[in-house]
Amino acid sequence: MSSKKTYGVLVVDDSEDDRFFLKKALARGHRFHVLAELENGEEAAEYLAGRGKFHRREAPPLPDLLILDLKMPRMNGYELLQWLQSHPVPHMTVVVLSGSNLEGDVEMSMKLGAHGFWTKTSIAEHQWPPLHDIEALMDKREKEKPRDD
Repeated sequence: MSSKKTYGVLVVDDSEDDRFFLKKALARGHRFHVLAELENGEEAAEYLAGRGKFHRREAPPLPDLLILDLKMPRMNGYELLQWLQSHPVPHMTVVVLSGSNLEGDVEMSMKLGAHGFWTKTSIAEHQWPPLHDIEALMDKREKEKPRDD
């Protein structure tokens, strides 16, 4: 029996197809469970703050992991990263998963607080990101968390 922690995930991507394939990949890992999937940063901000259509939910679990696309309508990934700077979610890891592989997008994402950046691919063997790398990042951050002893 594994004692490894499982992680709750919030998926934010405007592409229904990308969300579908990401959820399938996450399910294969057995360490991730999707709490919610949203189409843009505005919905994600409402979810994380418990506002708007999420104001009536009973203390939903906050995600351990936010997987975020950059290019979305209404509030893009950069804008959500900026929002998170003034509305931090304790111990949440933010990973950008984007169709862009531009160095400027990687740099800006990391500058705005992302903990990791992976590029989407259409090659089936390489799809949805290297989950073992994301698991390793999550486990590392879990070990670094201050304990409430």
